[in-house]
Amino acid sequence: MQVPILETERLTLRPIVSQDLDDLLPFSYFDGKPITTREGITEKLTRIAAEIAAGNALHWGMELKSSKKLIGAAGFYRGFPNKTGEIGYAMNPDFEKQGFMREAVTAIINYGFTSLNLDQIIAYTKENNPASIKVLQHTGFQETVSDLTIYKKFIIHR
Repeated sequence: MQVPILETERLTLRPIVSQDLDDLLPFSYFDGKPITTREGITEKLTRIAAEIAAGNALHWGMELKSSKKLIGAAGFYRGFPNKTGEIGYAMNPDFEKQGFMREAVTAIINYGFTSLNLDQIIAYTKENNPASIKVLQHTGFQETVSDLTIYKKFIIHR
């Protein structure tokens, strides 16, 4: 699977390249834990690349058009069983509360429904993450019953 470039008003969602490693350090996580080294990010990106090659993921860097700086990352993860995609995202704290994530998630939802022909998209966020909950609510997701204890689950249908 190839990662397409998506455009929004202020962002270019594009594949992440090795030159992005330093931009990724402030907001890289794996299994909820921060990644604090360039080597750790490289390992994570290698795993994601394998998932993309297998058709089980799409992963975009969120580049700010005005500066060409990578300010976040978002994508589909864990495959597409039963025409369902799961999104996840992270953002550099310096760029939070400016509507960038809402812009990116909207573009990813549209891509999922129109190009991937998904029937539904889900997202999980920790109960104590009001900013993420707000992004999901503002992009049309509805909270549903979660199968994970400390996470809220959201869903949007085509």
